[in-house]
Amino acid sequence: MNKQIKIELSFIDRITQKAKKANRICLENNCSDNAINSHILQKNGILNTITTNGHLYMLKVSMMEAQGKFHKIGINNIFTFKGFCNKHDTLLFDYIENNIFNITEYKTKILFCYRAVLNELRKKNKSILISTT
Repeated sequence: MNKQIKIELSFIDRITQKAKKANRICLENNCSDNAINSHILQKNGILNTITTNGHLYMLKVSMMEAQGKFHKIGINNIFTFKGFCNKHDTLLFDYIENNIFNITEYKTKILFCYRAVLNELRKKNKSILISTT
């Protein structure tokens, strides 16, 4: 890999990391509080059943090394996105966070789909931030 490509990849990596760490505002209308790291999947349900000692492995791809490596990540940090403030996240997703998990229930399906859509929205926001920097 030539020097110019390394410089460009390093620059892209720095911008990407900055976009990931940026504060986000709650997605609830008329709320200006900072968003928390919301789990895409139910932490005390689905994720708990597939962890080992509170950790999972996630593939992280390095553009600089042109390869991926598995990294051990704690349950509090895996499969999260900045969606809502603590108040709104709790209000909206209490049904799937604090009840017995039942994927066959319509309300459960809707709430998981809603979270997935919001996660994709945040990914698009990050991509726009990265491409305009």
